[in-house]
Amino acid sequence: MSTMSFAPRRVMIRGVALSVSLAPLLTPAWAAAETIGGGTIATPAVGPAPAYAVDGSGFVLVKNWNFGTSPSSTVTDMSVMNSHFQYHDQHGLDSNPGYGASMVAPNAATAISGQPIEGVDTTSPVRAFFTDTLRTYLVPLNGATTLDPYLLNTGSGAFQPKWILPGGGSRLGQDVLWETRVRYVTPRHFWFALWADGNTWNKGAEYDLIESFGYDNASIGGGNNYDGRYWHSSVVGGSSATNYHANWANGMTANGIPAYSSPVYNPAEWHVWTWLYRQDNTYAAFVDGVQVQSGTIHWTVGGGSTAPAVNMSFHFDGTWGSRKPETRNDFSIPASELAGKYYEWDYSRVYLRTEPVKDNTDSTGITITAGTGAWVASSVTPGYIGTNYLHDNDTGKGIRSVQYTPTLSQDGTYNVYMQWTSGSGRATNVPVDIVKANGTTTTVTVNQTVGGGTWNLLGTYALSKRNASVTIRTTGTTGTVIADAVRFTPIASEVIVDNARLSNSDKTGTWIHSRSAPGFHGYDYAHDNNAGKGSTTARFTPNLPVAGTYNVYARWTADNTRSNNVPYRITCNSGTVLVYRNQQVNGGSWQLLGTYPFNAGTSGGVVISNAGTTGHVVADAVRFELVLP
Repeated sequence: MSTMSFAPRRVMIRGVALSVSLAPLLTPAWAAAETIGGGTIATPAVGPAPAYAVDGSGFVLVKNWNFGTSPSSTVTDMSVMNSHFQYHDQHGLDSNPGYGASMVAPNAATAISGQPIEGVDTTSPVRAFFTDTLRTYLVPLNGATTLDPYLLNTGSGAFQPKWILPGGGSRLGQDVLWETRVRYVTPRHFWFALWADGNTWNKGAEYDLIESFGYDNASIGGGNNYDGRYWHSSVVGGSSATNYHANWANGMTANGIPAYSSPVYNPAEWHVWTWLYRQDNTYAAFVDGVQVQSGTIHWTVGGGSTAPAVNMSFHFDGTWGSRKPETRNDFSIPASELAGKYYEWDYSRVYLRTEPVKDNTDSTGITITAGTGAWVASSVTPGYIGTNYLHDNDTGKGIRSVQYTPTLSQDGTYNVYMQWTSGSGRATNVPVDIVKANGTTTTVTVNQTVGGGTWNLLGTYALSKRNASVTIRTTGTTGTVIADAVRFTPIASEVIVDNARLSNSDKTGTWIHSRSAPGFHGYDYAHDNNAGKGSTTARFTPNLPVAGTYNVYARWTADNTRSNNVPYRITCNSGTVLVYRNQQVNGGSWQLLGTYPFNAGTSGGVVISNAGTTGHVVADAVRFELVLP
């Protein structure tokens, strides 16, 4: 960035590193000139893969808003900006008594009735392009010297894409990944947000990826939840795993992010925010690859599972000056406080993924064994995929089967789901065989009297594109067996545990956070300050998605002041192994500690110790890579 002293993006994206159940930053594998894209998988954009592989592979870049004036940018000036974005929302927030800043239109042609216009109602820039970024500002309107949310005398450069998605979750039938790299320097009272919502909604179809005031107002008129040292991430109209609304501070702490401060989190530095919304209506939110929220939402009017679907819109919101926290008693501020405050946008990208689904009506990948009888096609009972489903007519037990062979793009780890139509006459003990990457078969027994009309998880498996298959059998069943559809959802095959997300219980002794030496993973690294020898440890515990054999790597920053005999104790399901590495060399890259068997979950891990060392010991990050046969 020509005007900033930040690390060059598109070469290395800085951010808080991946926590215990997610995947690493990816190296861009693209060279062609970037494009904005048409918005569908059939009309993709040219540009990078997601910065963090939070949910496996298979995502297609469909919208690539890459801000800046450089040749590699796609949104390069206000002319391009006006073609792709609008500067008002569909909910009339300017007249809502809860909010107190107005989006400013760049000119009369882009404004709606009564909206402030840049250069007419403002004297300072509202949006400005730099080499690799777009800045949006909060500015006084019509010469105001004292800003008051009640008076709506503040304008902002917030914006919203004209492009929308036709639904979300199961209504869209595709996985959505929305990723934005941004930093924000926020004045008092004004609220930064990244959020998605629908064109018609009532307490539903809204996801707040991040909402924050960015300053501490707890001391003003008494404490409240809108303490700007914290942000929240939550859904409206669905369920959330972390209840930020009860207490924003506790919500962040529950996810290992204690406050807006170094070394863990500073909003004025660059961070990547990611929202994953799957076609099974589950979602997850991430900051710099670290999951901070998850749950379920139906993208419908009111958020109900059977309500009408609505479109999905995305908001880039450096706008709101909320009047809602009634405990605050000084909500007028001098206009001069807006100086040096802004929101800076690097890029925002939307990816879509259609997961491999095999249906009984597919012309390929379906092998039907019927014996002397036949499977019967039916559409009588609702809840099936495609035009019909198959059933065995409760006959030919042990003879009939349906094998589903998916077309997988790559070897990897997959959640395998199955759908059927349920009823009282269905079998309760249907055997389903899953062939795994190593050629072995796992058999899962499903009860088809319940769970109809939805995707039921059979388990998480390492699968190979060479031999993956799922077979529904009738052997030993009592009742009608249904063969409808099977779905394969790729998930991350790598897990990185970074020092920035270790809790106090993961550490003994004193670790010092630093960014002074290059080559670290994520936001920073930790070192023992060459002190407390024998009493300082850091435990890196992954949450592995599936049992298997993993390559285990460690990373550090190298220097001649480092120890040359750092002990790494690896605990796996075959015991404990102790290996040593020389941290004076091989810094800034993943170094193999060995290959070990692990169970799924959090029973294994790596402990870095400074016992017996001379020199500084670095604890940066540990990576677990699933080995597929």
